[in-house]
Amino acid sequence: MLVIFPEGGIYNDRQIHPLKRGVALIALQAETDKSERKVKILPVGIRYSEPIPQWGTEVTVDIGSPLTVADYLGGSLRKSSQKLTLALKESLEQIYES
Repeated sequence: MLVIFPEGGIYNDRQIHPLKRGVALIALQAETDKSERKVKILPVGIRYSEPIPQWGTEVTVDIGSPLTVADYLGGSLRKSSQKLTLALKESLEQIYES
């Protein structure tokens, strides 16, 4: 398992910031190496009750449906990573809307 923040950092403003393609590129490359991995991305939203969390701050963790990286293979690595990044963004938006 590996945890990566696809926005490139941690933000406290409760908005989804533009995602970097690095998460998708890493996942696609891991899926296409010669191993038998079945790579998935699990979208997770973390919300705190306070803008700057401190000891005792309430936290809500929302988990979306896993994205199967193999579903986004095909064509160039660039196009595949763009499609996977868009799917991840849409999944995170659904998490934060609920």
